[in-house]
Formats: sequence, C-alpha cells, structure tokens
Amino acid sequence: MITDIMSNNALSIYIGDRKLIPEKYRYLRDHQLSTMKKAVIHNAYTLDKVLTSFDTEHIEISTLTAGCRPGLLPRNTPLMFRPKRSAETHLWLPKGELHIINTRGHIRLGRDKDQIKGLGEIQNKEIKLEVRQYGGGKDAAAAQFRSFGFQRAQSVFEHLPLQRINKEGSLFVIFGRHASMKYDGVDMIYDSEENGNNQVLNEYLKVKVFGMNGRTVVHFDYAFGDQEDILMRKFYQQCADHLDPVDVHVFHYGSVASLSEKIGYNAVVTPEGAMEEKLVVKDDFTIMPLRNQLVTNSDVAHYFAQIIDEVIFRGNTLNSSSVLQQQKTVLEKAAKTHNDDCAQFIDMEMLALASNVAAAYPNVIPYYYLAGIVLDQPLEQEKSLGDLSYPYDQEQKIAYAFKEMIRAGKFTK
Repeated sequence: MITDIMSNNALSIYIGDRKLIPEKYRYLRDHQLSTMKKAVIHNAYTLDKVLTSFDTEHIEISTLTAGCRPGLLPRNTPLMFRPKRSAETHLWLPKGELHIINTRGHIRLGRDKDQIKGLGEIQNKEIKLEVRQYGGGKDAAAAQFRSFGFQRAQSVFEHLPLQRINKEGSLFVIFGRHASMKYDGVDMIYDSEENGNNQVLNEYLKVKVFGMNGRTVVHFDYAFGDQEDILMRKFYQQCADHLDPVDVHVFHYGSVASLSEKIGYNAVVTPEGAMEEKLVVKDDFTIMPLRNQLVTNSDVAHYFAQIIDEVIFRGNTLNSSSVLQQQKTVLEKAAKTHNDDCAQFIDMEMLALASNVAAAYPNVIPYYYLAGIVLDQPLEQEKSLGDLSYPYDQEQKIAYAFKEMIRAGKFTK
C-alpha cells in the first residue's frame, strides 16, 4: 500500500507534479492520464542513450502550443517534457507509455517506482512497470552510478586552486539547490553548465566552484542521499591524495517535514541527531549523532541565528528514503517514543551526508553544518507535501547565511 499520510487529492498533486506533463498542456496531460498503460524506467542510462534507442526523432514539448491536441502527435514518437517538480527529463509516447530516465541513483529509482505505483492507485488501474537496467543487470547499473559520482568528484578537483586551499587549510562544500543561492560578490571558478562539455555528468549532478575572501567553495546542486555518500567518499579520497591536512566544511540546506505540531510550515530547523525509519519499524529508536556545528558550536550557531533572525528549532530527524512509503503509525512511533529522544523532523539526506566516511583519511577532518526548512507536517490534516508550496524564500535565506558564514570566517576552527 502506498502512503496513508496524504489524501487522494494531495497524492494526485504530489505525483502529478513529478511524473506528468505540466498542466499548461491540459489536453496532453488528460490524454496521458487516461491512456497510460506502461512506464519504463531506464536505470543508470543517460538521456542521449535513451533517445537513440527510438526509431524516430523526439519532439520537445516546448515547441508545442498549450492547446495542442493528442491526435496531432504520432503514437510512437517520444514527446520530451519535464514535470513541474522534477529535474529529470521524461518521455511520453502517445500510445500510452511513459519513459523515465534515471541518471541519479538508487534512491531516485525507488521513488520513481513508488510514484508509478501511486499513480496506478489514484487512477484505479494497473500500470505495467518495466525497469531496464544499464548493462543488463543491477550490478552494472550500480557500478554506472558509482562511476558517475566518482567522475563528478574528479571533475571538481580538476578546477580547484590547490595551492590556495593548502594555504587556507580549509575547503568548503555546499549541498543545496543552486536556484536558492545568489552568487553575487564571488569569483566563479567553474560552472559545470557553462564551462563543462560533459552533459552526462550534469544529468547526474550539476556543480559550481567559486572563491570568496581567499576561500574555495564547491557547491553541488540538490543531491539524493546516496549521491552525497558516493560523492563524498571519492571527494575525501581526493582531498587526502592532493591536499595537505585539510578541514572540509560541509554545508547542507533543503526541505524537511515536521513531526511536531509546535514546529510549523516555513520554520528553520537544525537537527542534532537522526533515527533510521527502517529501524523504527523494528522498535529500534537509536539516535545517531549528526555532529551538526550549528548545534554543537555555540559561536557558529549564534552567528547563523543572527543572520536568520528568527526562532530556530533543534531536535532529532528521522531518516526516510521515500515519502510515498511513509506510514502514519511509524511516524507517530518515532515522534512519541517513551523518552525525550524522539524525532521532531523527517529528512532524507543529512544522515547519509554526516556519516563519517572520512575516517579512513587521517589528514581530512570534516565538519557538518545542517539546516532545513519545514515544507510539510504529515501528521497534521491537509499539511502534506501535496497541500503546500515550496518555501523558496526561506531556503534562499539559509543559502545566504551559509555563504556569509564562509565569507566572514564564522566556522569551526
């Protein structure tokens, strides 16, 4: 069964925003919903590889008028579009097939599967699902994702001013949507969208490298938890190979859910520990420390709070892998454990990022700065992800705060 924390209407909005043709093209979207019989996930493939597998040229939806009728499109010609809330390109065949290109990783695959299952439940019909694995199997696909991540990390080091980093003794890494960061007042060293010629790696994850006040910052776009894990494993190895003893300051911003009625939409939170959702199911409520400097270092926390200039909530987060697999009983269990060590938030990346994969490299010392913005309250009526809009203004505020902390030297030393 798909999640029980959303109403059917909220579920329709949530999945539609991530899998269907945008509502601007209403006739095509309605036709897509009524005729969809099959979904194909091309796992660990790239857009170019998938497009070349079709017998005909594709059509980009941007070339069509909003009132375009489905009958005007050939049944076997792929229509290329991007759903409202997805960074990945999708392909629609008017004969009733949705093709999804997953260049991101295992977590993205799981969420795509859940969304197709949920779409079938909403429509009260079976949508056949096929997963085409790169190289013919799961092992080859997993190896391809690792290769994408390692190549992305390698591409970053090709553009880093290593002498300057050694002089500073610190390197800064940010994970969070590029769209929420303003790059005014920085020296842009590398932008993978403008300077890179490898579109494949941009499909995996975009990155920018910039300088401020003699400090070097690597800013990855929004990444899934497994991407962050793969990237940072390689990144720490690269640091150990190419740099003198170095402090790596890793910042993360993004959305979270609130499990507390006292912490509402748009609130800024700084988690201090994390539970595993898959362990809570087994009544294991172990809290793993996140070593979040926005909590443990009082000077850093104070400076961050001054910039944010509003109440900041602390607590523990529940590490979850998929919104559509969340069940109310499990969330309530995590939020109402028998002691004070309960979960106040849900997120999907922070624990993976803050796991100490740098431990194998004695000359690399990581520090983590983790902040989130409450996007939804799944235990409250009509406050699920399908009910509320994304708090972009708040996310921009956190991105700005992180940039100013680096610029001003307000980090753990």
